[in-house]
Amino acid sequence: MAELELVCVPTRILTDNDDIVDAIVEFGGHNIGPEDIVCVAESVVAITQGRFTRPEELDVCWQARMINRFIHPDGSMASIYGMQSAMNLDGKWKVLGAFFLGAIAKAFRKPGVFYAIARAASLTDDVTGTMPPFDKHIVFGPKDPDKVAEKSFNVLVATALLWRT
Repeated sequence: MAELELVCVPTRILTDNDDIVDAIVEFGGHNIGPEDIVCVAESVVAITQGRFTRPEELDVCWQARMINRFIHPDGSMASIYGMQSAMNLDGKWKVLGAFFLGAIAKAFRKPGVFYAIARAASLTDDVTGTMPPFDKHIVFGPKDPDKVAEKSFNVLVATALLWRT
């Protein structure tokens, strides 16, 4: 069995002024080899893409207020603002439909249907789910995560080749 070593890489606080791939190279690139797996928190990727907002910037609709009454208080959709942000991203009628389909599915003991349909809801970190200085923000999921991963891979392979010559 292969040996696995977890290496945490300290960084400064990354913001929407940073490029996540540049940050990976800057803070961890010299330690990344061809057999390594690089993991980055989706919230950090989203923050570097500028995908966040403050709750007071949202205009909360009645649908978000209604659905929010049925959401478990520990989840990322626990506030009306988190729900509204998901509705802004996915569309309020899609999220409302996902809520009703999810309720029906739950009656038949099939959990997770709401989050499978309303993808923005599953990827959003509400104000309590993010570290400072973004702890007063709602952070959406990253945009085009596959493209970010592909770019990271291409840059890291090129960087690794440069460092080895």
